[in-house]
Amino acid sequence: MKKNYLKTIALALLAGSFLFVVNTSASEEYDVKAFGPETPIVWEKPTKVVFEHRSHTDEIGLECSACHGEIFAMQRGVAARTGKLNMASLAEGQFCGACHDGETAFASDTNCAACHLPPEGSITWEEPTKVTFGHNSHTDDLGIECSECHNDIFAMQLGMATNSGSFTMAGFAEGKYCGACHNGDTAFASDTDCAVCHMLPEKDPMVWTKPVKAVVFHHKVHTEEYGLECDSCHNEAFAMKIGTAESSSNFTMKALYEGNYCGKCHDGETAFASNTLCNTCHIGVKGYNRMMGIDSHSGAQQNEQGGH
Repeated sequence: MKKNYLKTIALALLAGSFLFVVNTSASEEYDVKAFGPETPIVWEKPTKVVFEHRSHTDEIGLECSACHGEIFAMQRGVAARTGKLNMASLAEGQFCGACHDGETAFASDTNCAACHLPPEGSITWEEPTKVTFGHNSHTDDLGIECSECHNDIFAMQLGMATNSGSFTMAGFAEGKYCGACHNGDTAFASDTDCAVCHMLPEKDPMVWTKPVKAVVFHHKVHTEEYGLECDSCHNEAFAMKIGTAESSSNFTMKALYEGNYCGKCHDGETAFASNTLCNTCHIGVKGYNRMMGIDSHSGAQQNEQGGH
């Protein structure tokens, strides 16, 4: 009985001391004057960068005046608004580069992940076709440093590659962008393993309404059921961009008979000839309406009313 009593007292004292420590820690306020703003500063342009005052003041022991004078104005947003807050200016010793020169502190073009945050999730390009890229699969899985790509290959700014006009498979074949490594030696060639980056269209089947209405094409039927690789068609037969064939004046049955587009395989030997089994692809207006959930009767009435 006495042992249980003493045990209860000991537990009560231990709990009390724990609560005292928690309350004491909670009551301690962050010293803004000593350490600077508690909330990290986040720049979104030209790319996402995070800066914490406390890691420089409290942990390293710098005074506020070490930076806030000639280097940074004592006001948020001033540096970003100058238009000069970029890696080039840092390399010249401006802004963070005043200390991050490789001598006073690590150089601004090294240890990238200390400040730069990779985009959350994968990057998805919509043009010229839908492609995804995962930073983590390159940095975490393969151990590649940020600076291996973000130097002369890719600018550290979202959208720069897409807007360049040379971010294409042809550009890759010349060693540009992803092609700098995906050359068949350093990594798999950019014209192989297509499905690693390229995604099938979300809308499958594809439906063409020109030059006739309507023709359907199933990617999955060709890739999954027949085991075709993407580059079986996406080479000389079809450009890797939705709408290219449809917008061409040459996308006709005559062109197919001559071995172009679908006719490359649908020649009567590799696959059924393009001038046979018409209903396999041609579904007509009624088929199109059913696929799109259009009430054919209502549509016919609207056409009649529009004709009067």
